[in-house]
Amino acid sequence: MTLILTATSHSYVVQVSDRLATLWNGKHIVGPFDTTANKNLTYLGFDGAMTLGFAGPAYIGDQPTDDWIASILADFEFPRRSDGAILEFGQCPIHPLTLNQACYRLTTAIDQKRWAAAGLHISIGGFRARRHRLAPFSMKIYSKGWRTVKAGDMRLRLDATGLRLGSVGAPWSRDQFLALVDAHPQRARVAIDADVVADILCSLVREVASQRNDVGKDLMIIKFPRYESDPKLPRIVEARFKPSTEHQGILARPDGDHIVPLAFWPWLITPGGYRAPSASVGSGATFNTHGWSFPCTADGIAMPPGLFFAQIPIRRPDPPKVGLLQRLQHLARAAFSD
Repeated sequence: MTLILTATSHSYVVQVSDRLATLWNGKHIVGPFDTTANKNLTYLGFDGAMTLGFAGPAYIGDQPTDDWIASILADFEFPRRSDGAILEFGQCPIHPLTLNQACYRLTTAIDQKRWAAAGLHISIGGFRARRHRLAPFSMKIYSKGWRTVKAGDMRLRLDATGLRLGSVGAPWSRDQFLALVDAHPQRARVAIDADVVADILCSLVREVASQRNDVGKDLMIIKFPRYESDPKLPRIVEARFKPSTEHQGILARPDGDHIVPLAFWPWLITPGGYRAPSASVGSGATFNTHGWSFPCTADGIAMPPGLFFAQIPIRRPDPPKVGLLQRLQHLARAAFSD
């Protein structure tokens, strides 16, 4: 399980995802499997940008689910290091699709992987150019039984709060969300300020995480304000890592090994190249392409003195061994889920 929340309005798109993958024995959660699992992708298409977050199986076959989704959207075999990790950056020709085409390609791929993708739920939010105007959209793609369902459409319908809030994964109540909105000192700006709604969604995910053992408190925030069609104006999609505890790595330097704080970054796919899930010391690199800027920021993680930059790819753990009985139980749950 996990929790992905996607808020879309005429002013912004914000997606908040936790980063915990757990082991399930067919009846209940038995413990954490990967505490830094990436569950988010940002895709830059021919007519706009969108963010995707998923819940459900952590692997499709032997591939991490986010890697599988990235390979479907890019239609590209990403280069790997000798240890199997995908190289953290790559400049490669990726043919851009419209966002509608990208969603259709993903839906078709899930259909073709019905057994392996059973229970997969994807929450999507973004902006696309339509008839010389910028249109926000929000939708969900999910596998239900032996069919793939696409809910929502490419035209945004707002609720009483002035935004559209979608989710996949663990349950939460609208009363929880409204209570957090009412308690926020800038609640009047919830429909127009991406930072305000990001704070509220982070609080909601952590509130749910405090009640469940299958939702984590380390968060990834994808945030982009409404942009204009004029390419001279800035177009920014920010990835922000918000850890609940410090993550550490060992950095080898000429004066010895140093323990350094780490931040983690999600998938980014653009026509000019990609960024695979990776870890950096302090904030990550800013990826600039096709008039877009994709900065990476981390809460409470500072660059150590004397270090300019360090970023490495993440070698993902091998998929857990799942017995036939557990797989059948998972399929039965997926068939009757929403």
